Amino acid sequence: MLFYLTTLNLARFLQEDAPDLGENPDLQIVAAVDAWKHLDFLCKNYILNGLDNALYNVYSPMVNAKALWESLERKYKTEDAGSKKFVVGKFLDFNIVDSKTVISQVQEFQLILHDIHSEGMILEESFQVAALIEKFPPTWKDFKNYLKHKRKEMKLEELIVRLRRIIASPRRRPVIIIKRPRQMWSSKDWARRDEVVTSFAVEKAVKRLMASKDGDEIRKRAAELGGSVRQTMTDGGASRLDLESFIAHISR
Repeated sequence: MLFYLTTLNLARFLQEDAPDLGENPDLQIVAAVDAWKHLDFLCKNYILNGLDNALYNVYSPMVNAKALWESLERKYKTEDAGSKKFVVGKFLDFNIVDSKTVISQVQEFQLILHDIHSEGMILEESFQVAALIEKFPPTWKDFKNYLKHKRKEMKLEELIVRLRRIIASPRRRPVIIIKRPRQMWSSKDWARRDEVVTSFAVEKAVKRLMASKDGDEIRKRAAELGGSVRQTMTDGGASRLDLESFIAHISR
């Protein structure tokens, strides 16, 4: 609207008060004041014409264009500030949890960043990456430490690609803890991820998995987890709801 009024040479009436005629105005002053009132009337009604019908009835009694413009600014600039606070609050409260898929939560984080940028608040990409790393749960502690100690700065897209590779690989987490009767055992620590697993270790693990009571329990638990994962992609499942929510957001 401001640009439109500027092209019509009417923007100055958003800041000017009506000129004073004085005690003994001459014809030239009277003509100038009448011309000012006419242009102010046009400016005011151009603004009113851009409002919704319900708002037109509220703001039409304003005496001039300046009073109308200032009233609109007080109302909607306050709402804009409230919107920024809401988006910042979402950013600060956001944390990745183990109960939902990581990628769906990262997509949610990207949407929050998009909302922040839409509000005119610019965040450096290095800050975005560091913030996302800090929002991972404690189970990703080794991965977080690995990223923090990298000297080369990473872009957000590169971090997301790395996450997809980790999730797609057999070693989906930096450390995986499996509870079993009488003991607990874990996969190789993330810092030792490049070490080669010996054939003896593989043979021992396969025998334990296939020919023991503990192995039966592990296979049973794996089948249950597989069923749970498949259930998340059915109608009403957590992953399906996340996907539908994301599609609905980017399609609106």
